[in-house]
Amino acid sequence: SMTRRCTPMNPISPESRRLAWPLRPLLRELYAPIAYVGAVTPGDGERFARLGVPPAAIEITGDPRHDQVLERIVDLTAITPLIPWSMRHPVLVAGSTHASDEAVVLRAFAEVRRGHPGAGLLIVPHEPGSRATERVCKMARRLRLEITSWPGPADLDDPPSLVVETLGHLADLYTCAQLAYVGGGFQPAGVHSVIEPAAYGTPVVFGPAWSKSQDAQRLLAEGGGAALPARGAAQALAQRWTDWLSDPAERTSAGHRARRTITAGAATATATALLRLLE
Repeated sequence: SMTRRCTPMNPISPESRRLAWPLRPLLRELYAPIAYVGAVTPGDGERFARLGVPPAAIEITGDPRHDQVLERIVDLTAITPLIPWSMRHPVLVAGSTHASDEAVVLRAFAEVRRGHPGAGLLIVPHEPGSRATERVCKMARRLRLEITSWPGPADLDDPPSLVVETLGHLADLYTCAQLAYVGGGFQPAGVHSVIEPAAYGTPVVFGPAWSKSQDAQRLLAEGGGAALPARGAAQALAQRWTDWLSDPAERTSAGHRARRTITAGAATATATALLRLLE
C-alpha cells in the first residue's frame, strides 16, 4: 500500500503532457498520497490538483529561489574596478548570453550609441572564457564597436563596452546595471534566470523563448520587462533601450515593477510545513 509522502516537485507547465489523456488518469495513484505541495503560483496549485494531489495538501508559497536571491550577500570586492566605469555610463548588463544573444545586443548597442554616445554595455557570456571573449570581440569589431575584455590591463580605462572573461561574477555585476538583458531567449531551452536583475530593481529584456519561465511571465504581466520578437530583435531592443535611456523616470518605474515580482517567504513557509509533517 502507498503511504502519505512529501516529495520535492518542480512547477508543472500548462503544456505538460502529464495533464493530458491518457497520462493524467494513470498518474492519479502516484499523486494522491502526496501530503504537501508548496506551489509557486495558484496555476501550479490547480495543475497539481488536476493530477490528483488532495487540494488540502496544496499551499501557494511562492518560489523559494526568490528567497535565495534576496538573501544573498553582494560581494563587491571582485568588481570594484568596474564601479567607477559603471557610474560614468548608463550600463546595460547582458548576462548569460549565447552567440545568438550577443549578435542582437551588439547590433542594438551600435544603434543606441548613435543617439546616446555615453551608453555602456557589459556582456557576461553564459560560459565565460577566452573562446567566448574572442567570439564577442569579433562581432563587435565587425560593427566597429570598441570593446575590451575584463578583467584585464585596461580595467581603469573607459571603453564603451566590456566582455567579462571570468566565471562567478554575474549576480554581483547586475548591481552595475541600469538596464538588464538576460540571454537564452533565442535558444530552444529558453531564457535563463531573470530574477537576479529584477531583485535589484532593474528592468529586464529577453528574447522570444520566454514562455517556460514563470518569472519572465510575471515580469511581462507587471510591466517590469520586455520580450523581443524573433524577427527584428536588434531593432526592437535598440528602441526599448533608447526609450528607457530617454525617460529615466519610466525606466525607474519599470525597475520598481520588476522588483515587485520577486517575493519573499516561500522558503520559510515550505520549511515550516516540512517540519510540521516530520513531527
